[in-house]
Amino acid sequence: MISSHHKKALEVLAFTSSEEDFYNKAVKALSLLTRHKWAVLFIYSRDTNTLKAKAYRKDNKCEAPFNLSLADTPWVSMYLDINEKTNTYCFSHNTEFFVGTPLENACTYQSQLFFDSQGRPLGHIATLHNEKIKQHDEDKHFFHRLSQRISLEYQHFKTHEAILSLKMVESTSHMMAFVDKNYTYRMVSKGYENFFKTAREKIIGSKVGELLGQENFNNTVRKEIDFCLSGNEVNAKYWLAFENSKRIFFDVNLTPCLDGMGNVLGAVVSAHDITETKLYEDRMIEFAHIDSLTDLPNRRYLFERVREQIAKFKRHGGTAVIFFIDLDEFKEVNDSYGHAAGDEVLKEAARRLKASVRQEDIVARIGGDEFIILITDDNDLTHNILESKLLAEKMLSVISQPIDVSNHLVKISGSIGIHLINEKDCSVDDIIRKADVAMYKAKQYGRNRVYVG
Repeated sequence: MISSHHKKALEVLAFTSSEEDFYNKAVKALSLLTRHKWAVLFIYSRDTNTLKAKAYRKDNKCEAPFNLSLADTPWVSMYLDINEKTNTYCFSHNTEFFVGTPLENACTYQSQLFFDSQGRPLGHIATLHNEKIKQHDEDKHFFHRLSQRISLEYQHFKTHEAILSLKMVESTSHMMAFVDKNYTYRMVSKGYENFFKTAREKIIGSKVGELLGQENFNNTVRKEIDFCLSGNEVNAKYWLAFENSKRIFFDVNLTPCLDGMGNVLGAVVSAHDITETKLYEDRMIEFAHIDSLTDLPNRRYLFERVREQIAKFKRHGGTAVIFFIDLDEFKEVNDSYGHAAGDEVLKEAARRLKASVRQEDIVARIGGDEFIILITDDNDLTHNILESKLLAEKMLSVISQPIDVSNHLVKISGSIGIHLINEKDCSVDDIIRKADVAMYKAKQYGRNRVYVG
């Protein structure tokens, strides 16, 4: 038969409104049970290995909360040996670890851990007095029962807290949803409904792959959800392709939703369409790497690619070939026909050079009338000086064809320096310098020719 004060102790725990309220009611319930001077709830922090104490006196006075280092208390073994969780009592006359706290003269007479569903200590309850008082067997039994009730109420509180969080998902105008472990929508926000132009009733109960597309789900989304369902928070950004070739770039946050027992219920999804921002950023990156006149990669882009090749050669060996092209007597074009005509000549020269190599090869304008071509992964060229010279002579042939500029036929030529890059080359500047020196050698030997450096 449960006594009236035991029953009242259990009733105090019900209907907690917050975690702080829960702890306050737990320690008050313990005070109703004990005949000792203090009832204390110790909350354990794994991160700091400390105990936060909440003490309640029999005269209905709450002591100010204080912290203890677990290592300084006699409860170390109690927390470490969780096999003792079913029946853990600690009787101690050691008061040193209470010095400087409201419990300075107290002795510990009874302590019991309470746990989450995974068997991890959440804390413990204890009764203390400044002199030894005999505790009745009935109270010892109920002490254990109260610790179990505290564990259960804590789990219920956490589950209720999770449900309230999910209810908030429905009311927000942001794109939010709750997806269970079977990849099924269980809750979606108004913002989610509006974005996909699909009634909430149709989304709820459907699979993620049905709404986002099975290919998007299989290739991109599923792995992120799976990682979240294993208990991890996820932030990911990715493109998804929808009907009519529409592509959207999402910034997605996934948060595991746990019940009061620490089990993963599913994933809370928060998504933002940042397509415009992504496209703008990509354009800025492109502008930083593209020559605005010829639409070829610029000096910065070329140097980055050459730097990558150097790193690749150091790891795996290999070769690449670089062609440094300078248009001969280009200043005379500007002087004779004007800078607008000179720009047209540069654009046509760029088009012809690009057409003379493979699509994967890099043709860059590095300034003025200078161009560089980088060719990699072509054994015929990168290992054969003769083949490289033949390609360079083909480039000179196409460059020298007359260019029609405002009804004027403009004829130009070029000088090309060649350098074969290998693992001995250690810097971008050194590689460009060697190709540049070779190009000037070609000019010295009469222009419109090729020189291998």
